[in-house]
Formats: sequence, structure tokens, C-alpha cells
Amino acid sequence: DDDVTTAPINVTEEPTDEPTDEPDDDWDDDDWDDEFDLEEHSMVGIYYSVPSEWTSKDGDENTIYFYTDYGDMLMVKANSCAYGQMDSSFHSSYIVGLSSGIDDCEVLSTSTLKICGVNAYQDILIGNLSGIDLYTNSYCFILDNYLYSVSFVTMTDEVQCDEFDEAEDAIIDSIRKR
Repeated sequence: DDDVTTAPINVTEEPTDEPTDEPDDDWDDDDWDDEFDLEEHSMVGIYYSVPSEWTSKDGDENTIYFYTDYGDMLMVKANSCAYGQMDSSFHSSYIVGLSSGIDDCEVLSTSTLKICGVNAYQDILIGNLSGIDLYTNSYCFILDNYLYSVSFVTMTDEVQCDEFDEAEDAIIDSIRKR
């Protein structure tokens, strides 16, 4: 079956093509360590850390899910990719794929940043999956011929809770090349 169906996408904020190199001045690793025990994980060519109390579950090849005790989910995924670096054209295709299974998908914002020293995109989306409202904050970047997707999913169309926000910042900051 070669038919491809994609969900309509509404982008409400135009991204810039220039990644920001601004450090996250609000975050202090020592504060994180006082609140949570971190556990390091690896996938293909990266290391990243998540709170040790989160439950992990393997998905497909090169996909792992982490679940909080308050119902939120983190998905880390790596796919081989012949494309050299993340740019706006590749990112547009990525968003079509990401949103294809989400009903009423709306991209609330898109921004650029650096992860592991390479161009990356952060997208905030809302939509509905099988009758469940979703708020998703997704990061994507290409490193050493792999497309990485790190998505934080909350089962609501509102914003995610403060604890999940803090964990998100620490997890993204912890990503480094193997």
C-alpha cells in the first residue's frame, strides 16, 4: 500500500533558520541532582540522562519510552539518515511525518537551538490521538547519520506540569555525543 495520508498542519509561528547558542542560565545541574536521581542511558551515538524513578519500556528498534508516575511520557528515537544536517526543508518533512497520525494537529511554535553542537528544532504541538488530547514538545536533530527525536508528551491540550518541564530542560541539556 503506497498511499500516504498526512494530517493538516497549522503553523502559528514562523521559525528562524538561525539556531540560538544562548546557554540556559536558569538551570543548575546541582539543583537537579538535589531533586532527582539521574540515570544515564545511551542510544546509537548519544548519551542522555532521565530521572531514575521513571519507568522505561523498549519500543521498536532504536526507540525507548519513559513514563512518569503522573502519566507523562518521554520518547527517544533514532533512525538512520543519509541527510547531512537539519535544515528548514528537512524539518518540514519531519513535521509532516510526526503529525501524520495525530488528528487536528496544530504546531503552536517552532524554534531552533543547538544540541550536541548541531542544528536542532524544537516544536510544540497539540492534537488528538485516539480520542486523547496531547500536548507534545518535540526536539529533532541529525548527528552522525542518525535522525534523533526526543519527544515529551502530556495527555492534555494544556501545558505540561512544572516537574515535567524541569525534567525536560535537564534531559535536553544532558544529551551528548558518545
